[in-house]
Formats: sequence, structure tokens, C-alpha cells
Amino acid sequence: MTFSKTPIYFAALISLLALIVAAVALYNAGIARQIALSQISVEERNSLATPVFDQQKGTWSYLAIYEVSVNNLGGPDITLDNVSKVSEGAGFLVLLRGQEIVNSALNYKAFLVKPTIGEIRANPKLIKTVAQTDIGAVIPLNLLIKNGESKTIRLGVLLDAYDKENKPIARVVLLSYRFNFSNGKSYLFRRGFPIQPLKDVAHK
Repeated sequence: MTFSKTPIYFAALISLLALIVAAVALYNAGIARQIALSQISVEERNSLATPVFDQQKGTWSYLAIYEVSVNNLGGPDITLDNVSKVSEGAGFLVLLRGQEIVNSALNYKAFLVKPTIGEIRANPKLIKTVAQTDIGAVIPLNLLIKNGESKTIRLGVLLDAYDKENKPIARVVLLSYRFNFSNGKSYLFRRGFPIQPLKDVAHK
């Protein structure tokens, strides 16, 4: 009496495949757990907020720059995929006059800044070079941050914050960015800054 060996081989193959699938699943679970354990902090290191006079146009605007440090405090390497303007809720920019939201169409540019705030303060002429093109809704970065590393980016906004009489359109401006990481997590970076009244318009 003879028996076919094919079912035995087939069963062994299924068992082998099951072991491989289990091993892959276990490996992926370990990687996912490592990524979940990544400790990321986002901190404001420095900031600059100042009125800016455009000699060519003869108009004032308002510049705000935030120097932000992104730190990988532990766990595996991680990537800051992008920084996006918050669109939900009140949106990216909110203008306040006291507790009242100002419903005014405000022209602005949002951009990445290459010079440090220290360099800009030492050489104010650099201000003219920082606000070239608006970044759009999302800033692709693909910034790798290894375990224990810190990376710095600078986010700037230039606002047409004054009316024809050089009075501030709002007293305070709130802006909101979202930092999006490769592990699926995100961090909401929200800041507010006052619009200084123009007391000295001698440049005009």
C-alpha cells in the first residue's frame, strides 16, 4: 500500500509560510513599537517681530520669524516630512482686536528663512531677501533627525498689517503650523504676536 507524499510536502510548505508571515509580522510590530517610542520635542528657540518699511512701495508691513528646534530625544531615527499651514478651524492666520476676530482679507507671505535671527539682527538688510515666495499650503522638508539629534528651521510671515493711515488692522495675529512626522504623528505649532503701532514714520 502506497501513499502520496504531496500532501505532506504541501503541509510543510504551508507551515513554513506561516512561520515566515509570523516572523515578518513580529519584525514589523517591533519596528512600529520603536517608532511609537520616538520622543520628539518641538521648541521655539528664538523669535523676531518687527515693522518693516518698503522704500520702493512706500508702505509698512510686519515681519515675524520663529526659530524652531525639532529634537529626537530617543528611539529610532525619524523624518520631519513637512510643515503645513493649518486649514481647519479658524485657519492659518487669525486677526484679533481684543476678543473680537477681525474679518479682513490680509495679504501675506509665509516662507522658510535661511539666515539665523542673530544674522538678521546684525544685518537688517537681510530682511529684504527672506520674503521672496509664499510656501503654499505645505512645505516639503524630508528632514532626517537621528536619535539624539536636533534640527532647526525658521518660519517667517510678512503681513500687510497696516491700513492706509498706517494704523494696525489688528492688535494680535495668531498663526498655526502643523509639523508632520514619518511616524504619522504631528505637532501643532501655534503662536501669537502683537502688531506694533507705528510711532515713527519719518522714513516717509
